[in-house]
Amino acid sequence: KAAEEEQEALNRQDGKSLVIPEANDTDTKGFIAPITSTNWLRWTLRIIGIGYFGLVLVLLGRCVIGYYGLWRYWRLRRPAPAHVCTALAELEPDEARRPRIGVNPLVPGPVSYGLWKPTILLPPKFCNEGDPEKLRWILAHELTHLQRRDAWSCLLLALGGALYFHVPWFWWMKRHVRLAQE
Repeated sequence: KAAEEEQEALNRQDGKSLVIPEANDTDTKGFIAPITSTNWLRWTLRIIGIGYFGLVLVLLGRCVIGYYGLWRYWRLRRPAPAHVCTALAELEPDEARRPRIGVNPLVPGPVSYGLWKPTILLPPKFCNEGDPEKLRWILAHELTHLQRRDAWSCLLLALGGALYFHVPWFWWMKRHVRLAQE
């Protein structure tokens, strides 16, 4: 009993019990404590969360770089020839709804884009060919994309792909939406 009283006396300080702090993630010097069996789950979830948000940022950055590339294509364009502008005017008589059109040798095929400023970019080979009916079909196809607002669905799919990259059915759905757009 004397030993217990002596131990109790050692544990008291100014009449209060001595509180021994529990181990936390950092020690008193600010270093990260080693992973123990009590906090391994917390560290695993942190690592997974950091990896997830890192990949989301990479995929969003890829989307931003793509839109920057489209902007650069427009900045490096040449004006469309008169016969191309005439064909576009025949297909879309309303000048307020008529998209911008340009020619850029860097684009591999016809491209329509633009959330607020509908735009069509054509490679020079599509403008120089002598078949006006083929040009009308190409312009009608690109106008259909713009009228259906496919640029908005592409943006939503890109944002969804950045957030739901880990969901296999999302990639399946995205592929089918893109096929339906064409």
